Parts: sequence; C-alpha cells; structure tokens
Amino acid sequence: MLSLTINNKPLLTGQKFSCRISVKNPFFLFNEIRGPLAADISLPVEGNRGALGNPNRVTKRAKQNDRHFSGAKLLHFGLPLIEGDFVVNNALGTVEGWIQNNLGKLGEELREKNLTELDFGDACAFVNKTTFDPDSDSWCTLRLMNRGFWKDKGKMVESDDGTDIEELTNKFEALAGFFVNQSDTGGVITSANTDGAAVVSPYPFLHSLLDTLLRKNRFYISDNFLKLDADLKTLCLYHNYNILKDTSTIEEQTFALFNFFTQTEEELNLDAISASTWDLAAFNIHDLVPDIDIKKFFLGVQNTFNTFFWFNNNRTVQIIDREGVLKGQAFDLSQYRVSEWKVGERKDVALKFSWDHDNNDSAFNERWENLDDKRDRILDAVNSRNDLNSIILPKEEGDIRLVLNENMYYEYGWFTINEISGGLIEIETVVKGWKPVSIGLQNYFFNDGDKDQEEIKSDFSTLRMAPEGYPVAYQNGNSKTFSSVREPFSPRLMFYKGNNTGGDESVSGKKFDWKGDSGFVFSRYRLTAPFLAGRLPIEADFRFPPRILHYVMNNIYQKMKDSECEFMIEQLDADPGPEEETLVRIQAYKLEDNFWSFNPGVVPGGGDGTEENMVPKFVGVNKYGKPYIVDETGKFKTTSVFGDISTAAYAHHCCVDYHAASNQLFIGGNNGYVHIYDLSDGIRMQSLRMGTISESISGIKVANGKVMVGINNQRQYCYFNQGSFDNYSEATIGTVTGGSSEVGYTIRDFEYYNGYYYMCSAAGEIMRCDATIGQNPKEITDRDTEFICMAQSSSRMYVFSDNDREFSCLKTNTDKWSEFRMLDGSGSDRPPIWEATPNGNNIIALSSEYTHSLFVLESPSAQTRINIGGYGMGAAVVGSDVFIASGSYNLTSGQLYKLAGSQVVYQFNLPDCMSLYAY
Repeated sequence: MLSLTINNKPLLTGQKFSCRISVKNPFFLFNEIRGPLAADISLPVEGNRGALGNPNRVTKRAKQNDRHFSGAKLLHFGLPLIEGDFVVNNALGTVEGWIQNNLGKLGEELREKNLTELDFGDACAFVNKTTFDPDSDSWCTLRLMNRGFWKDKGKMVESDDGTDIEELTNKFEALAGFFVNQSDTGGVITSANTDGAAVVSPYPFLHSLLDTLLRKNRFYISDNFLKLDADLKTLCLYHNYNILKDTSTIEEQTFALFNFFTQTEEELNLDAISASTWDLAAFNIHDLVPDIDIKKFFLGVQNTFNTFFWFNNNRTVQIIDREGVLKGQAFDLSQYRVSEWKVGERKDVALKFSWDHDNNDSAFNERWENLDDKRDRILDAVNSRNDLNSIILPKEEGDIRLVLNENMYYEYGWFTINEISGGLIEIETVVKGWKPVSIGLQNYFFNDGDKDQEEIKSDFSTLRMAPEGYPVAYQNGNSKTFSSVREPFSPRLMFYKGNNTGGDESVSGKKFDWKGDSGFVFSRYRLTAPFLAGRLPIEADFRFPPRILHYVMNNIYQKMKDSECEFMIEQLDADPGPEEETLVRIQAYKLEDNFWSFNPGVVPGGGDGTEENMVPKFVGVNKYGKPYIVDETGKFKTTSVFGDISTAAYAHHCCVDYHAASNQLFIGGNNGYVHIYDLSDGIRMQSLRMGTISESISGIKVANGKVMVGINNQRQYCYFNQGSFDNYSEATIGTVTGGSSEVGYTIRDFEYYNGYYYMCSAAGEIMRCDATIGQNPKEITDRDTEFICMAQSSSRMYVFSDNDREFSCLKTNTDKWSEFRMLDGSGSDRPPIWEATPNGNNIIALSSEYTHSLFVLESPSAQTRINIGGYGMGAAVVGSDVFIASGSYNLTSGQLYKLAGSQVVYQFNLPDCMSLYAY
C-alpha cells in the first residue's frame, strides 16, 4: 500500500491511493540539478483538515507559502520513496498536490540567489603558515602576480617614467613585487608599514566551500569525491579580495570644494589620510566568493570534474564520480523485467566541453581568442617555438599549432612588425610567419564532425601562467578599505601545490584544461565521453516489489543489468499504489565498454565489466560496424564510438577486412568513409576517416599492400597504400570500362595473385588487372549471378555467390573459371556463402543456412559439411587451429567454436560478431 505522512503523522488517503513518480538520473544531467517528483496526489479534504490546516480555506485566502507542508514522506509498504514538501495546488472537493523532495525545497529557497548572498558563518581568523593541508584546512595561500590589484584606488603619483600611477601600486611593487601572497618567513607577508602595500588572499578549498555552503542550508555531505581524489582536493577558488585592513594616520583639514548641485563653492572639514599601514583582520567567506548564480556554481563543479550531486532523503548529499559509477558493479534486475527491450536510434554526437573565462582579467582575455571556428586548421602541437620555426613541411596561411611549453597557439600568415632602434620605431614591415593568436585554454570537441553537438559547460576557468611557473592576473582588487565598490571577478580555480605555490597544474601533473593526456577530458571523462557520444537508448517495463522500487529509486545513478545487458537508467516512471508490485517504465542507455584506458600490449578489463587484464586473440566486427577484441577466455572489449558500416548489401561481410601483420582493421562506412582502427597496442580504437569516396562502400580488402575499395552502385573502385596508421593519404579512384554500362558494377571483393588484382562484382563479373592498378580491369567472365566474396587457397581461387552458384579456377589458369555447387550429404544444393577464409589448401566457407553452416573445401569436388547449429558468421585461423563464430542473423550474441576434424567444439559465448579474424 502507498501512504503519505506529514511530520510522521499519517494522512487519510483512501484504499486506492496512488500517484505518479518520475525520477531522472543525475548522471545524465549537465544543465540542471533535480530530484524525484511525486505528482497526481489526490486526498480527501475530510479527515485531513487538522494536518493540512483546513486546506479548502487555504485555497481561497492563504498566502502561497502556506500551501507547502514540510516533513512530507511518501511510503510504499513502509519504505520511504520521497521526502520533502507536500505542495497543495487545489483543495476544492479534494486536496490535489505533489511532493517535491528536499532538493526541490533547497532549490526554491536559493532560486535566483548568488553565492555572495549566502550565510557562510562567522568571521574567520587567518593563520599564517608555509603549507596548508586540504584535508584539515579550509583555505590556502599561493603566490600570484597581479599588477592591477590597486588600479583606480587611492591617489595618483608620478612614476619614474613620468606617467601617473596609483601610489598604492608603487608601494605594492616596492614591498611585494606585485605579488599577492608574497612569500615570507613563516608563510606570506601579512603587514606593511607606511612605505609599502601588501595583499593577502586566502583561497578557499573547493570541497570545503561546498561543505560549508550545504551545511548552512541543513544538508550534510556523506561522500565527497572531490575530497577523496588526490588532485581535486587541492583545488582552490581564486578571488581578488585583500583581507588586510588599513590603519590610517589622519588629521582634520578644511577643503574648498565645488558643489555641482548648488553650483557654489563650499568649505568642508574632512579627515585627510597622511599615512597608512596594513595588518591582518578577520574576514568573511562571502567576501571571497564570486558573484555567480548558485545553480551555475553547482553545475560548474559537476561538469568540470565529471561529478554529480545526489541528494538523499535524509538530507545527506553525495558528490559522486561518474567514472567510478561506470567502473562499479551492476545491480541485477533480471527477474523483474516483463517486456522486451525496445532499442532506439544510436546517438552519434559531438561533445563540446566549454569554459567561461573571466572577462575582467586583462592578463587573460587580451591574450585569448576563441578558436572554435578555426579548429579544423589546428595541426599537431610542437614542444617549443624552435620546433615551430624549424617546420619545413608545406605551410598554409591559417595553419595553427600549439606550442606546448608556452601553452600558446600560433597561426601562420601575414602580420606586421615594428623594428625598434634607439627607443624609436623606425620602420613597419609586413612579414610571413608564425604569430601568437591565443593562449591554450580552448574549448574541446570530442567525437567532432558534421553532427549534432551536446555541450558540457564549465562555469569555471583558471589563470594564465607565467613562464616562470606562477599564475598571472591583471585585475582590479577588492578590500574592506574600498568596500563601496565591488570589483567583479568570475569563478576560477587553481591547484594548490604546497609551499605557497600552485596554478593550472597539480602535483601529479593533471592540467586545468580539457585537452591532452593530462587534461580533464582524458583524465576525468575517459570512460564517460565515449559512452555519452555514442550511447544507445533502450526502453523496457519492469515490475518491482517494494524493496526493489525503494532501492532503484535511491540508487538510480548506479549501473544496472539484466540477462541481456548492462545499462544506465536515464529516467524511471512508476505509478505505485495499493498493489505490492509496481509497474515501472525504464528509459536507459546500454553500456558498452570503450577503449580509452589502456597499457600498451594489454587490454585492461573485460566486456563483462571486470578489471582483470586480457590479451587479445580475436578481432570481431558486428553488423553495425562496431569492432571488438576478444581474448582466449571470451572476455572482450569494444568501443562505444564508431562509424556506421556501409548500407550496401552484405556490407557486414564484404566491407570489413583486417590486416594482422599491422593490426589494422578496415571498415567501409556509409557516405564514403573508410574507418581505420589501429589495434597494434591491443586497444587503440581511434578512427581515421577518409572522405574521398562519394557513395556508400560495397567492399574492402587488403591486397598486396593496397587497400582496395568497391563503390556501391557505381562502375568504380578506389585504392590507397596500406601502411602506417598515421600516414594515410587520399585514395585514388579507378573506373571500370567495357562493352556494357554494367561492367564492374558494385565491386564486392578483391584478391591479389602473381602480379594481378582480381575483382568480383554484384553484377556477376570476374575481372582482372595487373599491378599497375590505374589500368582498367579486364573482364574474364560474366555469369548470371550476384557475387559476394572471393578467396584463394594455395592452389585455387574461388568466387562465391548468393544463389548457390560458385566458381573456381586453378591458379595455373586464371582465365578458365568453372561452376560448382555446395552440397550437403544427400546431394541437395545449399544456400549462399557469406564468408570464405583461406586455410592452406582449404577454404573455410560459411553459409546462411541455419543447420548446415560450415563447409571445408579442399577442392570443388572435395567438400566437408559441418553442422554448427546456427549461421556461420566468420572464421579465424590461429596457427593450425580454426575457430568459427556462429549465431542468428539478428543476433545480439553468438558462440565461438573450434574446428576439430569434421566436428566443432564449443569454446565460449561471443558478442554480436558477424566477422572474425585472428588478432
């Protein structure tokens, strides 16, 4: 049964009381923070007047806040589902309302408030010391340069070069060299006499600030990943506030001032400051935080570091690591699913990771340019300016490269220089070369391309770093002395490294940047980014008993699984009521392992989510073009980001080939792309796209150092040299000509033998051209059939078709092709051959017939038929052993068998592989 209480007092609900519950998983929320919601609650007025304060009169006269009843708890067979406020929105006849959980209540209280408006507690006393501990201290100091701190404050004086400058700026330079938190014995300079000016800025540790913020609103962090991670716990929040207070020597003086309102001159007695000293004073945390919307601040924390906030019913909060969720164990819901999975359309989106830089810091914004629209011109980075200037490759205007040791982008093109002699500009010259265009903190695009974008926006940034290794700003400062005007600053974070040092890099080398091996996308989104970019939506119905509904609602962010797959719930919708079991609709995304975490030569983890290492033995590809690597025990890894395979007929067999010597996998994709995967380290699945073919690809084969590619519904093929993964060039187009417009129409497969390339087409042709591929292929024979694939043994060449008309020739006479049939034991003809794999003098041929799938051909007249109980999907020869992948055509999984004479021996289950190769 479903019940509702207010401050532990039950409300009268009725025997058929039910409601609609909707819960969104915060794992997938990057633009909002929200909790569960219980809607469509209907209660009788009579019997609830005391608890709800005559709700029918509330509707007519009460203020809006009177309609919220705190301490509400929705229970299902005694287990709490949602705790928070019961909100009444109608009480005429019946009480109609909904329950917002405690997070919703917090959001309502803090809506449209900024950090600076919150109560962070009593004033704090600064304790000076050389090193702060992020585990026990609330803030730290680190040395940074800010020449503009005292800009527009105090009186102006003439500087040594004759220009006007603030007197405080002069004194700041004299005492501290323009450094905020200038180092001193025992910590930092904390006082200044009348000849100097100092700035002390304690920077709050981010995890401590969040703890204080939530605690002041009666929420308590139970698990804080930001404090557990060795790098993230050292993050501190930059600000431009000086906690030192001035003590001024003053004397009363009379001044004659012009009153603009009365247009008369007046004499005023004012206190003139003749000298000032600076000393420590108590400070408030709200002076150290930026003027930012609280929601944006929380979202900035989530999105920058790939965490999320989970608000529990008992007013505790967890700050959870998304990467840790994906590495965690899955909760089994197998026995509760009551419908088939409905599979949606796979996402293929570019993830845009963006920053929000501080426009009030001239040291940053005058050196930063958004390069989003120029990112296709950004080439490989170089280590230094010398490396940049020594590039001898052809350079084009608009080329951009990052110089790593400066973290500065340079653009190649025309610009002007002014040659200076004796302090005077003598001549202006136009030159061509590399010019600095922007500092390196750019937005980052994962899985970039001509596709939809989803933005993961950080509302944070960091400071520019000087070559000497300290942060640099040029930003007006704040202090209690000049409190009438608050100089703006945006939220920026730095890593604290101890001994009054820090900046954009942690002690372990993590960078406050999206890009690079040490940037946040690789270090914090290593598993999450590929999953989000290529996620596969699925949907099914479950029927949960009370304890399972309670568990899933309170742990919706965890991995789940059933008998078919692991998945992450995106949204849960349920209508709990008087029945013990509740029908639940789950919208989810299927979990598929990705390849972003590896050690060379070894694949960490398996497809079942375990963490033990595996050594690749097989390479498989499913009918959508997704690659797998599989070890000898059946554990597998795959990538969740891949290009769709060609839409041409039989593409799942014809448009895939693997070159074992270089561990390169070639997949013919749709829209004329060849996806090339380098598997040489057992794990790298980066795709290189070659956009040189304008139609879908009909076949692909590595032959004699060439990657031969057929073009669907065209009398064309193309080829490119097979070589290093990083050195592929554009393909060369070849056209097949002959007496018929159908000659060479849709080439399906290729073979190379003895100086000649052989091709077969969907139009029933077998063609040949010599090693000078640019020549037009010669038609050898034309048969009334549709060819699918080719293969060669040590003595013969074979071509197989889709209608049981196979052809072969001796390699000693490739002009003469003879027809033969695949036969079963009774002499009956057999159906099409999909795959053909050479094994010495034999050919392993795989058929689409369900019960007679495998043939071993020693010659056309010497055939062995083997029943493997399913479709033959692919064969791999490993040494002297032959392995067969089997399954159903619309398979979601399959089996691997080992050939043993005229029998097959089951090895283990496979993922949904339709092609198989020896790694």
